[in-house]
Amino acid sequence: MIVATAHGYLSAHGYVNNKTIYSTHNSEASSSSKRQEPLNDSSEGDNGLVTVHKKPRLGSSSNDMLPHLPSTPEKKIQVKEPSTPEDVRKLYALVDNLRVRTSMIVACRVPTIYYGARTHKQIEQVVKEFARTVYSGEAAMTVLSSREYSCIREFDRHQWSSKNDMCRGCVKTFESNKKDSSNCLYHNNRKLLNHRTLPAVFDLEDLVNAGKEKQACPYYAAREMATAANIIFCPYNYLIEPSIRSSMQIDVSDNIVIIDEGHNIEDVCRDAATITITRTNITAAITELQKVSQYRYENQDSMGYIEHLLKVLSNWDQWFVNQMPLINNRPVNNDKAEYTWVVEHFLNTLENHTIGLGHYSEFRDHAEMFCRRLREDPRTLMGVSQSTGTLVENINTLLGYLFRDGGRHIDDFVPTLERTEIPDISRRNFRNNHHQQQQQKQFEEQADSSLKIGNARGVSIYSVYSRDPFIIFLSHPKHLKVCLV
Repeated sequence: MIVATAHGYLSAHGYVNNKTIYSTHNSEASSSSKRQEPLNDSSEGDNGLVTVHKKPRLGSSSNDMLPHLPSTPEKKIQVKEPSTPEDVRKLYALVDNLRVRTSMIVACRVPTIYYGARTHKQIEQVVKEFARTVYSGEAAMTVLSSREYSCIREFDRHQWSSKNDMCRGCVKTFESNKKDSSNCLYHNNRKLLNHRTLPAVFDLEDLVNAGKEKQACPYYAAREMATAANIIFCPYNYLIEPSIRSSMQIDVSDNIVIIDEGHNIEDVCRDAATITITRTNITAAITELQKVSQYRYENQDSMGYIEHLLKVLSNWDQWFVNQMPLINNRPVNNDKAEYTWVVEHFLNTLENHTIGLGHYSEFRDHAEMFCRRLREDPRTLMGVSQSTGTLVENINTLLGYLFRDGGRHIDDFVPTLERTEIPDISRRNFRNNHHQQQQQKQFEEQADSSLKIGNARGVSIYSVYSRDPFIIFLSHPKHLKVCLV
């Protein structure tokens, strides 16, 4: 088989000759007259096969046309990774083991029992009954009380307004370079009263007598013993009022709460949720905070919440001024004039003075920081009394009750504005002398307006904190009512 191509005849064995159709058989053309052959795009290989050569592209280098020869892969050098030292591994193992053991201990700990009674006299009777049980020597106990009952330091009324202010002023001094520095001998000796030096069962009177004998503070000793006690006896309000629970570091979560005479719990909760705020206390707090704000260099870390509290208290003072026309023409009963709002209208007045729900979260954060600083280190808030801290806590508690769960329980409260009227003593005697006029003027200056928020349903307040503990209500000696809230 022969195929004609542009260069010759291609047979099964290769090219026959190199002649074209323009060649002659007899003579060959001279080199000068011979037609120039076109560039060969293909050529024959050594084995007689046709090879195709591509033309280089414009701008390409000659190296791109070279065939890519296989290269020998580089041998990777094995780098030894750094290993953890053996002592560090043992330390990690010990930490993991400790973490597991701690979680097991926390999960398996024995819950603390809080026994609440109405008065300390009732607690004394319960402690005597507890001493007759088989648990008196096995379960550690303590009795919590206020400074009014357990402070044994001599109280100077001319220097201090209350025992709380005296205790704060003596326990926290300005010697910041000394740890736990105190000017109170009883506070320094508080560790002398503990579960080893005291009887297995003791009441408040026994604790105070032991404190006087050892010159140790019963108040702080009872609080420190509460951290390791199995049973803690305390009044009702220590378990109900949030401010007291916070200051006494009482945590009822996952613990047992026993309420003696449980049928009184609703009245106690109602009384605990009834909060009164007076304008006199607000103006006094503003004066104290303004004095503290003058020392900006020493109180740089606390100026943020002090300025915020000054602004909020000033708004409260202006609120009292704007609400006074509501009771100016009200009838006076028992030297008091009252005006009661519909709770929705009362909340509107708070919003108009930027002290309502929209501003509560910011105030709550600053109030908690201020109260914590005043409680833990009052040296940084020199000049601020306990009454100012109590006022801020009361406002925070009041707004917390009103705005709890987005204000779902506002109908449980009754806001009332009261003004105490001072009787005109000049009318009691026909003689209206200068002394009576001065006395009447002093009485009028002492007249005060107050906001009273009463709670109509104490049970709703009790449910605020009773979501976690196991609660036992003792309503009668022959009946035991147990409820899981």
